[in-house]
Amino acid sequence: MTQRLAARGRAPAGTAALVSAYSALLADHDRSTAGGTPLLTEAGAAHVRRLIRAARAGRPRPAAAPPLPHWDAVRRQLWLGPQLLKEFRQPAPAQVAVLAAFEARGWAAGHAPDPIPREPGETADEVRHRLHDTVKNLNRGLPAGTIRFRADGGTGLWWEYAPARRAGR
Repeated sequence: MTQRLAARGRAPAGTAALVSAYSALLADHDRSTAGGTPLLTEAGAAHVRRLIRAARAGRPRPAAAPPLPHWDAVRRQLWLGPQLLKEFRQPAPAQVAVLAAFEARGWAAGHAPDPIPREPGETADEVRHRLHDTVKNLNRGLPAGTIRFRADGGTGLWWEYAPARRAGR
């Protein structure tokens, strides 16, 4: 029935309630942002706007997005949803700095500037090499089909969902 109503140009039942709820959330976000404490990240606000447009157009809600990673600094554990990806039992200050930077930025942006403090007298090539080694060590041991990290040429890092490897590769 929902498809028939959408085909006639009318939104399915419950759409008005969804649009109203999403719109109220955005209004609360805008008020909080004006006060200096936003409720949503920019990515979150953009997602809610997409949900409103989809509901108004009579399209079904987009499939649930995969969970964002989470860095538990106290336990020194990297999580993706309920899956433990990596646990640090030994000091790894560069890797921990990267994970803390992504956690502080909320992970949704996908990019973080290089958070590793420079050593006195360190050259630009040494900075790039250190960042490359940090990315290599972060990726080491991450389960296939979860996430991976990559450097952007020495000024920062990206994280992304990694496709599962196919058998025989």
